[in-house]
Amino acid sequence: MLLTHLHSDHIGDLGELATQSWLGGRKVPLQVYGPPAPEQAERVTNAEGEVLGAAGTEAVVKGFSDAYDTDSDFRIAQGHELVPTEAARMIGHDIPRPDAGEAVTVYDTDGLKISAFLVNHDPVEPAYAYRIEYGGRAAVVSGDTRRVPNMLRFSRGADLLVHEALNPDMVEMLASALDQTGNPRAGTMARQVIEYHTTPVEVAGIAKEAGVPHLVLTHMVPPLRNALMRRMFMRGVAAARGVGETMLGYDGLLITLPPDSKDFKTSSLIN
Repeated sequence: MLLTHLHSDHIGDLGELATQSWLGGRKVPLQVYGPPAPEQAERVTNAEGEVLGAAGTEAVVKGFSDAYDTDSDFRIAQGHELVPTEAARMIGHDIPRPDAGEAVTVYDTDGLKISAFLVNHDPVEPAYAYRIEYGGRAAVVSGDTRRVPNMLRFSRGADLLVHEALNPDMVEMLASALDQTGNPRAGTMARQVIEYHTTPVEVAGIAKEAGVPHLVLTHMVPPLRNALMRRMFMRGVAAARGVGETMLGYDGLLITLPPDSKDFKTSSLIN
């Protein structure tokens, strides 16, 4: 598993993913790679004097492991012959911070190479994107970020770019509605997220400049509940994209890039 950053919406299901993949037949520990702890000169402390922001991926994964420790014991006692004890483990790995404009190799085995590079999701740092290469194909996954030169740099030559997107006009409409209904605090918080994401039009421009034939938008903000919202979200994307395929991602979307080919196949894991 690859974590792009340690925001709650990107790690919250880690325990269940580990448990369900174990019960589903995984026979070895789950290896989890992600960013180290933030580099901060001063850290916030809570009322008990405990320091916040000192945990990287290794520590976060250890916390999930501790939280699920008793559950694992129960499941092993119930059916130890079906659930290997060793596979109950999660092992976290802090990926060393790359230099600016550089990538660091995360995994390079049996023809599969995964590299991490820095993006900008300040104040969340470090935040990573990944380039995944196998069988003559390459896919890039952005994680959460505003537009940064690294996304263009490491997307060149890729077959697929999976990139987050936030539509600021739609978020501002939501924030204004919250203000008018007497919830300015929520309106302010909604506006705050605009600053550290990439707009759909910006993403389309990255894909065009990098020459990526297939673009999938994901982590859409705000959530797109109907066809009208989807049309509003995509306004201006076609013009910015130029030649190339663009689609909105959805839960259960499976994308297949056959080795040594130009084929691009999609299917759904959810019936």
